[in-house]
Amino acid sequence: MPLRWLRIICGLVLSLVLSSGASAQTTQPVPSEWEGAVHQLAELLVGADADALTTSLTPPPVIRSFHSDTLQSPQRLYTLTRGSAHVSARAYLQIPATLATDLSADFSAAETVPESARTAMAPPDDAAAKRANETAAQWLAHVLQPAKDQVTAAIVLWPDPRRASLSGPVRRATFVLVKGQLIDGRYVICQISVGDPLEPPR
Repeated sequence: MPLRWLRIICGLVLSLVLSSGASAQTTQPVPSEWEGAVHQLAELLVGADADALTTSLTPPPVIRSFHSDTLQSPQRLYTLTRGSAHVSARAYLQIPATLATDLSADFSAAETVPESARTAMAPPDDAAAKRANETAAQWLAHVLQPAKDQVTAAIVLWPDPRRASLSGPVRRATFVLVKGQLIDGRYVICQISVGDPLEPPR
């Protein structure tokens, strides 16, 4: 049986035309400055200060949902993520070769995620993990389309149960894919794509 999260990603991937030429990065150290920027963004997304999030995103990046080309504001992004719990915040140099297994490990360690969801995200075997990593690399490459000098990241959040109960019993993770670039000595976030890959397009 495939990973549950592989089905999550495939739910989006199957609705897209993927480039067969996407290649994952080899193992290289990620600059600590980019890791710091990703972790700061993850903290601000779930924090209590919407203005701090807006201020940190300067100059303003392109922000879209997975299912729409409509541009969104940092304030709208904040309404989707505020109060959530961290599951994962992973920074990469380019297209990651291990995104699936990285997120699976983070789900396993996330005590705020229900046990049933954590168990469902565990790879059944090495072959399934390999397929999941390849699919995840294609998905991220299609969504972010990073240039050679750009870096990427994946943030995963688990919704606040109080807010989730208002929209129904289904609770799933929110994925935040991020693209950045080194400009004048600092990493600047230039694109954020956000949403639930299993949510049907509206």
